Amino acid sequence: MITITCIMCGAQKKVKRNRCKGRFCSRSCATIWRNKNDKEARLEGIRKALLSRPRVSHTVKCIICGTEKTVRCDAKLQKFCSRSCAQKTRTGARNSKWRGGKIKLDDGRVAVYAPGHPNANLFGGTHILEYRLIAEKKVGRPLFNSEVVHHVNGDPTDNDINNLQIMTPSEHALIHVANRRKKTLLAAIRIKQNYGGKT
Repeated sequence: MITITCIMCGAQKKVKRNRCKGRFCSRSCATIWRNKNDKEARLEGIRKALLSRPRVSHTVKCIICGTEKTVRCDAKLQKFCSRSCAQKTRTGARNSKWRGGKIKLDDGRVAVYAPGHPNANLFGGTHILEYRLIAEKKVGRPLFNSEVVHHVNGDPTDNDINNLQIMTPSEHALIHVANRRKKTLLAAIRIKQNYGGKT
């Protein structure tokens, strides 16, 4: 039997003569030492690889905002300074999923993509109702917020230029109240005609 000193913890241990090459007092000390040395060797390899890499860089001008940015040599094809600038190029007709910029709403009305329009207030300020856009072209100016577009035939999906009238909200409400009263009156007349004076 001979005595060895553990190179990890410094403890002494007696081992058989045929194990005289042993350097650790236990398997746990051997595992800890190997893990520590392997990690250090890996980090040293990464450091050497990074230092041996050529440090060539060049300046790229962003095609969206125009700011200049210094990039690595392997980023020669980079055209943008940030992800937000890159996403700006994928909006509207430049997006692969572009379907003409029209969205049909639940009530049948159609919203049109018009991000720069002063009255675009749907979907985060990027869309405007199609009949308002048509009415603006008819008048030749943007509609005021106090103006309402009325559908003459009562069908909000019929955006024909002859079917649209521009008016104030109070005038619009009076028309719809009168139409409701008229429908109620016509329904009462029909009931009276169908059932006569029977009770």
